[in-house]
Amino acid sequence: MSLRLFLALEPPESVLGEARRAVDHLRRALPGLRARYPELASTHLTLLFLGQVAPADADLVERRAGAVVRAHAAFRVSTAGLGAFPTPWRPSVLWLGIDDDRARLAALQAELALALAPLLTQPTGPRFVPHLTLARVADLGETPRQQVTAALEAFRESSAAWPVTEVVLYRSHLHPEGARYQALVRWPLRAAPPDG
Repeated sequence: MSLRLFLALEPPESVLGEARRAVDHLRRALPGLRARYPELASTHLTLLFLGQVAPADADLVERRAGAVVRAHAAFRVSTAGLGAFPTPWRPSVLWLGIDDDRARLAALQAELALALAPLLTQPTGPRFVPHLTLARVADLGETPRQQVTAALEAFRESSAAWPVTEVVLYRSHLHPEGARYQALVRWPLRAAPPDG
């Protein structure tokens, strides 16, 4: 039986608090939106979705991903406003953005994608946009399109800090009530240099 695997970061409580504030804002600003707001306690920032991986390849995932992660020093990112995929005018996902101003997160993600490319069952997409999913939109309901854009722009962020110190390999278990995530392996990044 294959394993549904992905690599992700686990947000600290400060970031989860900002995500909760953002969800509260969206619920108030967009009451007519037909959307599902996932449980934030299990939220994560996906770096790489591997899809279905044969058990025989799971060790290879661990070796390659672990080597990449251990080669990177710990770093800091922060939350950075709200957005939507594919666009605010046709939203399917509403998200809380992550500011990666030094591109360290993007570099880590790119190296993981390269190291694990032979095992990927789906393409990684044109570019990596670090985010936390806040809502999955079924349809706009009675909500005007411009109201979605206004709600995203109106959120007053507090820029919660996120010290990135480890990467987690998760297994996703699909159930009718939604996916459940099991942490399989945690790899620490190297200690950050004194200048961060």
